[in-house]
Amino acid sequence: MFEKMSQHTDLVTGMSERVGIDWGERIMKNPENAKEFRNAVMQCTRCQELGACQKFQELNGKAANAPDYCMNADLFKEMQQG
Repeated sequence: MFEKMSQHTDLVTGMSERVGIDWGERIMKNPENAKEFRNAVMQCTRCQELGACQKFQELNGKAANAPDYCMNADLFKEMQQG
């Protein structure tokens, strides 16, 4: 279980970085955002596109948006907008 959580934490962090979201900064500004991060990781654990996500991150250092299959795409888009 811990290995799965670690893997998905890395995937959420990686996808966030690619779309310009800095969780560390968000959490420092408001510690309540740590709950939002935890929820994003938990949402990610339900994803069936693990391989596609890993490949997307390997091929894209930056991206305008997370791919449509990303369980957190709407959250990331909302965070990008403000």
